[in-house]
Amino acid sequence: MNKIPQKNIIDGIVFESPVYLDKNYILLTPEIPVSEDLRKNLSNWEYRELLTDGAIEGRESMNKGESTISSAFLDHDAKEHEGLKEARLFYTEILDSVEKMYLRYSRDKHLDLNNITEQIKKMISMIKDHHDYILRLPDLDSYNKEYLITHSVKCALLALTIGESMKMPNFKLIELGISALLHEIGMLKLPDNLYNFQRQLSDSEKKALTTHTILGYRLLKEFPLSQDVLMGVLQHHEKNDGSGYPQQLTVNKISDYAKIISVVCAYDAQITDRPHSRSRDGYHTLMEMLKGVGTIYDETALKTLVYSISIFPLGSHVVLENGSVGIVVHTNKENPKYPIVKLLVDKDQNALRDQPVIETRDENGFKILNILEESEKKKLEEKGIFNNSIT
Repeated sequence: MNKIPQKNIIDGIVFESPVYLDKNYILLTPEIPVSEDLRKNLSNWEYRELLTDGAIEGRESMNKGESTISSAFLDHDAKEHEGLKEARLFYTEILDSVEKMYLRYSRDKHLDLNNITEQIKKMISMIKDHHDYILRLPDLDSYNKEYLITHSVKCALLALTIGESMKMPNFKLIELGISALLHEIGMLKLPDNLYNFQRQLSDSEKKALTTHTILGYRLLKEFPLSQDVLMGVLQHHEKNDGSGYPQQLTVNKISDYAKIISVVCAYDAQITDRPHSRSRDGYHTLMEMLKGVGTIYDETALKTLVYSISIFPLGSHVVLENGSVGIVVHTNKENPKYPIVKLLVDKDQNALRDQPVIETRDENGFKILNILEESEKKKLEEKGIFNNSIT
């Protein structure tokens, strides 16, 4: 590709081929002119050059430029808006379905396995078609559902994502999804104040809570489910070093499904705000979990999750080295440290009208430094910046 130095990028010029901000991320489509705002943003973003296969064709009137300059950004925003809309709609439908499933079991001890299988198939399709939207967990509300419902659904989505990345055959994916969706069903055999607790539990109550894995296993044995599905439910709180429960199994005796469910169960529990515990952001949760590779968590399962949602997980608001702030919108399958980010504010904390989608990296100030502090996030939310970017 031809490199166009920043000094050659002046107001009103147009190019004969698409212009790229970074590799495959289009900044301008052919015949759309450069505007003054765009040129200033390039300076703020500290880009020294643009990439294109074509040449500069000439200049267009600035009136035309003013009406069309943001088309590339608008195209991405429209796609993102539609993707998130579909993901949220799907998510609410799945939550409703799982809530009805649990209510029916509580009422008449019936599980519609055909319906559950169909829901898992829909999840698999959604992950394949809308991976970067359905896994933006910070953007998915609880919709006033009980934690047991939202936790079951999110764990199933994350477990299926890991299974998909591991190239599991379809029947294995379906089994894994069923096991993950039902892994906490034993909670329904406990008093409501235990599995839906709003306070710190006593030691005896915590001990009672640990029986949910055995209760779930016994409950599901009454239905035509494979032993692999049952083991995922029974063993999802086992740990590699034998310190888990209920059987204190070590790594070689823990089933593959249970190893995956253990990882996603722990991850979702820590990123979710609950009455008895404050949530942590996805980045710090993953950093803490990675310390437990080999002792608590299966290395393959945890690292596959990291590659699937990034070290800075989808939907995270991040601060870049140059001081700008963005939201993680796509994963980087080659390196989870460098996800794709949509810039929201510049280094001076000014809202960007055109919000470029860039690859993070170590050069030119686009290395991610950290997750945006909650206090700073609230300040920007008050300005309406984040509300406009993710809805």
